[in-house]
Amino acid sequence: KNRKYPGAHSCRGGRKAVAEAVGSAWGAERDDTCVGGAGNGLWDDGWNGVYGQGWQSFGGTLTSDPSAASWAANRIDVFVRGADNGLWHIWYDGRWSGWEPLGGGLTSGPTLASQGLNQLNVVVRGTDNALYHKSFDNAGWHPWERISAVLTSDPAAVSWGAGRFDVAVRGTDGGRWHTWKASAGWHPWAALRGISAPSPTASSCGPRPVRVSALGPRGAVRVLSFEVTVGPG
Repeated sequence: KNRKYPGAHSCRGGRKAVAEAVGSAWGAERDDTCVGGAGNGLWDDGWNGVYGQGWQSFGGTLTSDPSAASWAANRIDVFVRGADNGLWHIWYDGRWSGWEPLGGGLTSGPTLASQGLNQLNVVVRGTDNALYHKSFDNAGWHPWERISAVLTSDPAAVSWGAGRFDVAVRGTDGGRWHTWKASAGWHPWAALRGISAPSPTASSCGPRPVRVSALGPRGAVRVLSFEVTVGPG
């Protein structure tokens, strides 16, 4: 489960955020809030359902908002864009790891979703404004994959079930575009009619439904909900 909170405000315990905060929960009584804090490093506060465990600093140099996801109990993965514009990864599995560099040339913050146990999918906008995808599974990290497109926003991503990963972006026409990856690979881009606004976000409340949201004219929130057709691949 992922949640985002407005940045540049005082969070639990008074920690001043300099990037948007992101929350990820791996259990009914465990929630972690990650922010870019003092020195542009990553800070985390774990919540056990009763009280916060206190802010911890994990260093690094963030040049984007963090993004986080959990694929199992006692597991949280956090991704950021670093000072080198590469993708950096840190995780918790009972104790926090060190930072892992994953390369790439990012012109957006990372966005990720998990399809299930030991699975992570990260998407970013590259230096050529195309969509790039990096995935992790039982075999480890796979090479960067370029998905032909020209993005004018950060990508949004969601997974509503095993073997399914959906991405929404803003294109050069200002409209919202959607693609997804399943067992047969990436599907062609499809226009999402009815949404023409800044950077979209994506969510799902269960198998097949996907909701894409964006801020529209005069501050109105536009939401497009659609049922995904399940077929071969």
